[in-house]
Amino acid sequence: MSATELPEALTSSPAVFVHPDPQATVLPYLRQHLPSAVTQEYLTRNARAPYVVLASYAPSEYPPSDDIWSTAVLNPTCRNETGFWFWSSIEPPLQGKTQTELDTLRSPLAVQYKTAQLHLDAMLEHVAASYPEMNSLIVGNLHSVFTAFMKERRSTTRVSENWAKMIFTPESVPALSTMLPESEYRFGQIEERHLDEVLSMSSVARGRATVLASPNTAIFSRSTDEPLAWCFTSREGSVSTLYVRPEVRGRGLGKAAMRAELVRAFEKDGRPFGSVEVSLKNEASLRLNGSMGAKKSWEVIWATVDLDALREAVSES
Repeated sequence: MSATELPEALTSSPAVFVHPDPQATVLPYLRQHLPSAVTQEYLTRNARAPYVVLASYAPSEYPPSDDIWSTAVLNPTCRNETGFWFWSSIEPPLQGKTQTELDTLRSPLAVQYKTAQLHLDAMLEHVAASYPEMNSLIVGNLHSVFTAFMKERRSTTRVSENWAKMIFTPESVPALSTMLPESEYRFGQIEERHLDEVLSMSSVARGRATVLASPNTAIFSRSTDEPLAWCFTSREGSVSTLYVRPEVRGRGLGKAAMRAELVRAFEKDGRPFGSVEVSLKNEASLRLNGSMGAKKSWEVIWATVDLDALREAVSES
């Protein structure tokens, strides 16, 4: 469907609203769309200054029940890390579709997708206009239906490969096949003195403050009191940074650390779903998470937006 075939309402830029109390005006509606909104629900539930929550409807209104609505979470202080997360109510009907099907949506999904595109476009323009000190923005955990849209934008400088979004439930997490000997290991948390090693072993760039503030589970050697394996919950609420030292691999420490972190999230935080993002090329990690009960549900991307280029494009239009 081309732009000339779209209704006039779908060719103009929609309004963007800041929600000062998103736990009251956005969060309840995201919870109606779990697990599709699992990342956005976690971010919105924990959004505190300097985080800002945006939506396509006003705080005094309800999201439309018969039309697409969208929301985003922004960390305007974020540099060189993911700082913007977007979710749209177009996403639940897209679960289970292949990337080819997503690239060739037909009406009425095509029209709804165009609405979601306009929402994403308007929110990125809002960030560019409201935060002139920001030069670039990393968009994270974005549903892969937006891949082509992001690649077509002149201001987009990078789009990642697709990653699998895998979902856990409390019922799906298996019991440990063997218990770790308490005489050899203890559970604990990563401390600041361990951060250099943790950061060096992560395949994703993360700041020290971000990692230090993230919930985590580590397994320590009782003889050396050094961490042998660890697993974090990222700012997005996903299981991340799972690592096991090479000399102790094959003993079940990675699964034990991941399971403990998932159980903590389910029991302490009361979360009905957990998630993890895994590269589609990382077959070992896909198998590991599958063995822990995770099911691939959709795919996501990361993209970098040049905000200076976006401002220039907006001024030209």
